Amino acid sequence: MNYNSETGKRSNGITWAHRLINAPDFELRQCLFGLHLVTKGVTKVAVVESEKTAILFSVNRPDFIWLATGSLSNFKKKLLEPLKGLIVKAFPDKGCYEQWLKVANACNKDGFNIQVSKIMEETKADKGADLADIKDTVSYTDEEINFHKLVEINPTLNKLVESFDLHDKFGNKLRH
Repeated sequence: MNYNSETGKRSNGITWAHRLINAPDFELRQCLFGLHLVTKGVTKVAVVESEKTAILFSVNRPDFIWLATGSLSNFKKKLLEPLKGLIVKAFPDKGCYEQWLKVANACNKDGFNIQVSKIMEETKADKGADLADIKDTVSYTDEEINFHKLVEINPTLNKLVESFDLHDKFGNKLRH
């Protein structure tokens, strides 16, 4: 995968090794980028579309194991199956919230625990932008930081906040 060194954006698509070696019977079976990091004892993961974003946030937010789908359409049950039983926080790109929410809701009916963040939808950014594009503009309030600490102790608090549309003492939505 090639990236433009000035913009940090992907360029020229993807070069697949199986095509380079002309393997006609090759069956591509993809998994989530970073899945090898989900080991015994891991309880929560974050899923983004871009591998670059997963790498950046693994440094910025090490409280999650960061995984990437590699494409919008790879946020699907088949690839998410290894995450069943974990707390999964999904961060779709701007404009993709509804599509990922639909997949998450279907998976949750089958016993998954996937929460889909609206942070990109609530942020002024171009369609297709992701967390890496806004990482330097996102700062959490003291209330949100305290909320994150409480969620570490009791993850069910996220469901309460979402179910009852709870806000901080200033009337702002609590961001995950």
